[in-house]
Amino acid sequence: MKNLYLFLMLFSLSLTAQNHVGSIDIDYKNSFYSDKESINISNDKTNELVFLVDDTDKTIITLLDNQFKKINTLETEELNNKFKKFIGYSISGDTYTVFFKDNKDKKFGYVDFNFKTQKVTQSKIELKFESEKFVEGITHNNIFYLMTVDKKTDNVNFYEFTNDKSFLKHPVSFYHAVYTSDGMGSTKHPYEILTSSAWSGNSGSLTKIDLNMPNSIETTSDKVKLYQIEDELIFTFDNQNTKTKVISINTKDFTSKEYDFDKPKLMDDSFSSSDNSFINNGILYQAICSSDEMILTVKYLKNNNLIKEFTVYNDIDTIEFKNSPIIQENSSIWFKDNKRVRELEKSSKFLRKVSNGKLGIVAFPLNNNIQLTIGGYTERSGGGFGGMPMMGGGIPMGGFALGGGFTGTMSFNPFMSAYNSYSYTKSTRIECLFDTSFNHVEGEISKNIFDKIHEHEKIIEVEKRYDLGLNRKNVFRHNNRFYLSYIDERNKKYHIIEFSE
Repeated sequence: MKNLYLFLMLFSLSLTAQNHVGSIDIDYKNSFYSDKESINISNDKTNELVFLVDDTDKTIITLLDNQFKKINTLETEELNNKFKKFIGYSISGDTYTVFFKDNKDKKFGYVDFNFKTQKVTQSKIELKFESEKFVEGITHNNIFYLMTVDKKTDNVNFYEFTNDKSFLKHPVSFYHAVYTSDGMGSTKHPYEILTSSAWSGNSGSLTKIDLNMPNSIETTSDKVKLYQIEDELIFTFDNQNTKTKVISINTKDFTSKEYDFDKPKLMDDSFSSSDNSFINNGILYQAICSSDEMILTVKYLKNNNLIKEFTVYNDIDTIEFKNSPIIQENSSIWFKDNKRVRELEKSSKFLRKVSNGKLGIVAFPLNNNIQLTIGGYTERSGGGFGGMPMMGGGIPMGGFALGGGFTGTMSFNPFMSAYNSYSYTKSTRIECLFDTSFNHVEGEISKNIFDKIHEHEKIIEVEKRYDLGLNRKNVFRHNNRFYLSYIDERNKKYHIIEFSE
């Protein structure tokens, strides 16, 4: 039976485009059960790839060319164990800098490395915050910014890492994000919106969206999102069900612009509802959903002009603009292979599940069309490995981070975070296909890139009998393609597998 299972998996994989592009020797000593990590850095100017592996008593840093051939390897001492999470990187000429922080968001550091000079240095960052709190690490156009929010002024500060190893502070007012919470009547300021704290009861957060890849509704369902588009940092706030607030920052001079976009209105707003927005390619998507109806609007971001509006009603079972069944998936980190997939027939079930969960929208250009996913997901209770409450604090990426060691976060690899969130949650969704004028296009939806990678990951585990998963696994984007990487401890190889959309 096991051989039959393997055969069926291999046959399925033969229909999925993937290519083993790299097998690099690595002098790796650690075991799977450890607190170590690996990360990848894509250099979009040279098309080279760097991977960094934290080992027992050293750190291994390897540079690969655009054909995934090894150019050089550096080794240095083990990374400082006080710093647990990677938060971003910068590239300046031949020098790479990787930034990290501790679990309390109080201490920060970086490691510098240069393959030409063969130098590697580790340093602590001497920044003292009084009324500020860390929000996020941002790498934009190969420049790193440490983002904080000031409790006293409603300013968000962007500390730019400069070539002389200092930080240049860019304060930006985020007062436009202030709102009065529905029902409670309390005023929420940027500090509460962007940070979380068990002591104060804050549950704010910020999710980075990478528009160069497909996303999952689990990722895009967050209420506060950051889009990095050319020279702009665009923040969207969906904390109110009546409007989407936008703050756009030009990273050349850190001037900002502010916008409000009204959300569609339900015929009967007495029902509890879920709502959100998404931005891609100059288009703003906004949706609101109750158990009675859902409205999705498509607008131009530059002038707020409406392009199209789509509706779903609970007493009409036909959703004319969908290209897939109504899909419900139920999975967890422990039972990912036994993911239960159901097809729901009635629109009323779709509306009920989406309105009771967190609504998310994903729009992605594909073959001269636009593939749109809309749905909702439910967070699992209990936290830990079984559900998504871990995501903001760092998902274990290379094995299980049992020792509390280095972990990659959304700050460093949004694609890995989206992959994990897609794989480990309970969601309900529909898939749709439109032309660039948002006319519905008939046709089948191609297999999701996350499903392609997951299927191959499981095949490797079965073939090599990795009962606990792939060691130092990473899923990442490089040169507009998607990759799975891992370490094979038996032959000391670092494997890289390419997937096409």
